Amino acid sequence: MKDTSDMLNSDSPRSWLIMGMNLLYKSNQNHEALACFERSLDLDPENLLVYQYKASALRAIGKNSEALKCYEKILSVFPNSAEIWKEKDMHRAMWTGNVDDIKKCCKKAIHLNPDDPWMYHYLIMILNDRKTQDDAFDY
Repeated sequence: MKDTSDMLNSDSPRSWLIMGMNLLYKSNQNHEALACFERSLDLDPENLLVYQYKASALRAIGKNSEALKCYEKILSVFPNSAEIWKEKDMHRAMWTGNVDDIKKCCKKAIHLNPDDPWMYHYLIMILNDRKTQDDAFDY
């Protein structure tokens, strides 16, 4: 396995992605992780997986509107990705608290993947967290 210094000198987008993931999830070094994801995207600007991790890093440092742009980029290519709609919902719920917007996005995710119980779980969790328990019972 390469050591960190080898990865930092690499022109491999995958190496930068892996380094960023390690920094984000193992070391909680969010700014450094973001720099790795940005380098990975410089080398491979169409890698949508990197946008997903970049959104996580941006959320962790409070750059919420930029994180939403990452989700929008992914959804522009994969508009039927229930998983990305769910992540976007969770982020929006924690950031904005706009219940109507949250419900709209969650309904979209459920429509795309109605057999996934986690979609319902997240929707109910968000609505309960936002003190709209009556709405949660509709699902």
